[in-house]
Amino acid sequence: MLGSGTETDPYQITTVSELQDMQNDLSAYYILMNDIDASATEFNPIGYDQDNRFVGGFEGNGYVISDLYINKSTDKVGLFGWVTFDAEIRHVGLENVDITGTRYVGALIGFQDNGLGLVSHNYSTGTVSGGDEVGGLVGYNSGTTIDNCYSTATVSGNDSVGGLVGTSKGYENYCYSIGSVTGSSNVGGLIGANESGYNVSSYYNIETSGQSTSGGGSGRTTAEMTTYPYDLSNVYTNWNFTDIWGYNDRNSLYPVLQVFQENNCQVYNGSSWEDKPFIVYLGSPTNDWIRMYPYGYNGTSWI
Repeated sequence: MLGSGTETDPYQITTVSELQDMQNDLSAYYILMNDIDASATEFNPIGYDQDNRFVGGFEGNGYVISDLYINKSTDKVGLFGWVTFDAEIRHVGLENVDITGTRYVGALIGFQDNGLGLVSHNYSTGTVSGGDEVGGLVGYNSGTTIDNCYSTATVSGNDSVGGLVGTSKGYENYCYSIGSVTGSSNVGGLIGANESGYNVSSYYNIETSGQSTSGGGSGRTTAEMTTYPYDLSNVYTNWNFTDIWGYNDRNSLYPVLQVFQENNCQVYNGSSWEDKPFIVYLGSPTNDWIRMYPYGYNGTSWI
């Protein structure tokens, strides 16, 4: 694995095996260099007990980890099982996850404790299930800031089950969730149980979630969340649609994070459209290469 694991020279992750090897150095810094298909293996959560908690940094770099499969009869289950202190996890998409655990279960993080870290510009899709403290993105948030994130995952559990976060004692700002959420008690469209948590301008879909209440955030209808131009006085209020969020009809008219739009463009392979990098050389005076995400015409409409 290239890099030295420092904040200025993070380890560079290019394969699912390198992703799994993060468990060997839980205080290092990592950066994702490409999309990763994780379907070939059952993944073990990064950080799993009191003596083995992730305290480093993970930069997803606008790439996607797909088909992550974790099935454990233990607690603290997710891509990151146990995260603590000032760990930061940013700019990673998790698509079509299949995550199962007992308690503290989330697609990205199972259990986050005792920290002032940052979980920012991430999203999840797929299914997440467990017993207590189950969330589409994070199972238990004990104090970190979760901002500009979303989840469309289907979430099921028993107690403290939420579309984005199962139990919150932290902050959830400028986030949304739209997945179905089911459980027995403390079930919410965005947040399951709120233990002095705080959220700003975050939303959940009262129709697709099947939940009319939440431990945090505001419920809106599908029409309110998807009618474009958005009514920013009613939904997504004060969101940054200049640099952070954007509109893309491939996301069923919900907002998308711009960082993920920059890495790929749609290319027709003869039978279907697929994402491929599109890199443009800027030339003088910067002499930089940048990734673009243009629209493509599929014969009927622009996508």
